[in-house]
Amino acid sequence: MGSITIAPLGDLDGFTPADYQRAVKERKEAVAIVLEQAGPDYELSKVTCLDGDSDTKAKTLKRLDGELRRLDEAGRVLLPFTPPGEPRGSQRYAKAGPRMDGMKFGVVEGQGAAFLKNLGGRNGEGLKALDGTSGGSMVPSWFDPRILETRQRQLSLRSLIPTTPVNSDSVAYLQQTVATQNAAPVAIGGLKPTSVYTVARVQTPVQVIAHVSEALDRSLLMDFDQLSQFIDGQLRMGVLLAEEDQILNGDGTPPNLSGILDQSVQTQAKGADPTPDAIYKAITKIRNSFFEPDGIVMHPNDWQDIATLTTADGLYIWGSPAEAVTPTMWGLKVVTTPVIAQNTCLVGAFGVGAHIYDREQARVTFAETGLGDSAGQEMFTRNQVRYRGESRLALAVPYPAAFCKVTGV
Repeated sequence: MGSITIAPLGDLDGFTPADYQRAVKERKEAVAIVLEQAGPDYELSKVTCLDGDSDTKAKTLKRLDGELRRLDEAGRVLLPFTPPGEPRGSQRYAKAGPRMDGMKFGVVEGQGAAFLKNLGGRNGEGLKALDGTSGGSMVPSWFDPRILETRQRQLSLRSLIPTTPVNSDSVAYLQQTVATQNAAPVAIGGLKPTSVYTVARVQTPVQVIAHVSEALDRSLLMDFDQLSQFIDGQLRMGVLLAEEDQILNGDGTPPNLSGILDQSVQTQAKGADPTPDAIYKAITKIRNSFFEPDGIVMHPNDWQDIATLTTADGLYIWGSPAEAVTPTMWGLKVVTTPVIAQNTCLVGAFGVGAHIYDREQARVTFAETGLGDSAGQEMFTRNQVRYRGESRLALAVPYPAAFCKVTGV
């Protein structure tokens, strides 16, 4: 069998139903031949109807799949559709072909079994739909425009800490280091005592938190508007998640922030105390340092142990299971997040003890021009795009004594 040559699908404007059916038929037949030649092991190296090496064949298949996607959407407009409940035999549009939903677009894949198995056997429709044995027209599938995201932890820590925008790559402030109050009664004409209020300049550098996406096919981004918004949101979320981790756990080694737990905060061991008692002792330590606590940060598993505490009679202390209970303890808001290690909680006067300085809030940019290194030039020749998400911020913890870490909870 000779090589199959199918020209790239152009603009669909002016396409008639006959044009649509012919284009779908050509591409379905081509993919069916590829699957037949690849055999049960789905080896692209066995395919002779496509020119080039396995990598080139994989790219051709990806192009055909992308074109079938476009035709599938166009068919909803070009061909009549019978709503559910209409008599059998009413005309429906023919589904263009299976979608390679599991592929990582922007990365050359498919050299062997994984690619063709993905194309040929998803949801029981693959080969049957492609080789024409499905009996003609098919029940149309409805494409859900949403992208079902992987669940990630919610952001919560930033809400406790005040924020100020800045326009420099470092933040400087004056910190009082000595406060000796010597005011006292003085006899008329007597020598007044001297009080000492020493201040020192403190400078905190602005650090960058950033990441980039994998290379994405530009055609895929053009065909699916929601994909660009999805990538944008994922990159922003990734930056904010990293920020929260740094705000709490950063070790201060550049380019890391020096997080709250990296400071000389106060500590309180739980020991044999019930956890609420140990936390109250931490509150007392902070108050004895002349700060008023306004929040508690706990791991969700540790809060679970608190929320399920019962009396000897089996009554829940923190509220009835039949009611929504706002996490609070000793009148303070409790923020539950896995960003803090289990068996540790942090009590603090967050509104006074720490401050975030935003040089650039989380933002996303993209590039499709490969000027520079060979990887960038290759991305350009492959018609691919990469996104970058980043933020720039500094964290100051001028009052470590405003925080107390409780261990062993």
